[in-house]
Amino acid sequence: MKIVIDTNGEARTIATPEVASLGLGSGKKRRASYIEPAYRPLRWLFRRLRKLFGDNGRVAAFTRRWPCLWLVDLTPSAGPIVGSFRDRSKAIAFEVRWLEKNSL
Repeated sequence: MKIVIDTNGEARTIATPEVASLGLGSGKKRRASYIEPAYRPLRWLFRRLRKLFGDNGRVAAFTRRWPCLWLVDLTPSAGPIVGSFRDRSKAIAFEVRWLEKNSL
């Protein structure tokens, strides 16, 4: 976990369960990346399901368990699209390392 405080006293961090457990209150959130299936038709379905049902709940949890290759799309943070990761947790670990190094 990395928290950066700038000269104006504003803090930036990556939203993780560990950060949420600190109880720092709410702040502005912006999407830094996307982790999606690498296979185009599955990615299309993933996006449609997330648009219909959101990023939380049973459908979102179902999509996180898909046994497929995963891409990390860092373009919202001016980064690359990287993949393919066989395990979604490895894609998330890469995403966090990249964001901590390049975006915070």
